[in-house]
Amino acid sequence: MVVIFMDYTFESKQSDPYDVHVMRSLSKPIRDMEDYIIMETKDMQIESVMDVGSGMKGAVGAHYYERIKKIKQGYLVDICLLKDMEKWEPLKINALELLDHVEPKSVDIVQAFGFMAHLLKDDGYKFIEIAEKIARKFVIFSAATCICARYNSSWQWPEFEALGYTSNWHDTKVLRAFKTEAIAWKHLT
Repeated sequence: MVVIFMDYTFESKQSDPYDVHVMRSLSKPIRDMEDYIIMETKDMQIESVMDVGSGMKGAVGAHYYERIKKIKQGYLVDICLLKDMEKWEPLKINALELLDHVEPKSVDIVQAFGFMAHLLKDDGYKFIEIAEKIARKFVIFSAATCICARYNSSWQWPEFEALGYTSNWHDTKVLRAFKTEAIAWKHLT
């Protein structure tokens, strides 16, 4: 069975338990970060993930990465864990100093959700460069589109698109994503 929904095409393999997660993400009325991870990595072989700045929630998509994609190693940067996760190693370091601790092209995916707005704008651009150097296959992040007392910057979809990223702007315009948060991703070659 082939499912085509807006910009996404998905061919179900019927016996693959992963299909349920893709179908759920495609059919949800409002998409969030995990949905874009699922839709954009559905055909990727993923062994390692670096999650930067997840805050109290721990790794976004931890269940998906551990149980469905069956990653071998995850890294949590500058986070506060509520529970131990078997495959995730915490790294308490400054995200802007990642290249001092992690080799270039050392993980498949770098993700940072709800993190960019806490950086000054120039530091946000530095982090994007760092993430692209560390990741082998894919970079995805989200950022607030409005400024509030706890944020240091706000970001808009065209800013990410100008850097070669795809964003959830279309989904936002048709009310399928939150308008207060820009999500952007890039497949690396």
